[in-house]
Amino acid sequence: DLGLCKPVNYFQSFKNNDIYGVLPFVTPEVLRGQPYTLATHDFQLSLDICKGKCPKIIENTSQCYIDLMKKCWNINPLKRPTATEIKKIIENWKKNITINNFNKELKK
Repeated sequence: DLGLCKPVNYFQSFKNNDIYGVLPFVTPEVLRGQPYTLATHDFQLSLDICKGKCPKIIENTSQCYIDLMKKCWNINPLKRPTATEIKKIIENWKKNITINNFNKELKK
């Protein structure tokens, strides 16, 4: 029941150096005594993706998004697009949307 979920820092009575969680899923940073951050979620997500577990693709997602997600999820990191490549892909999407909207306006 997600209604019972609370933010990580919700319980102020916990000591800052206390560790809570299932050990295989606790990040190395937290185990070393560093504070919990949102990067912890990113760490677990990256572990899942490296194991071949990827988020479910939402129904009616545009094919261009699906293609990019699948490229980013490639088990081989050398086959994943770089941040620069992703930026270029998204910039091309934006250009195409602008051109398509302009063409639609011309046809009116």
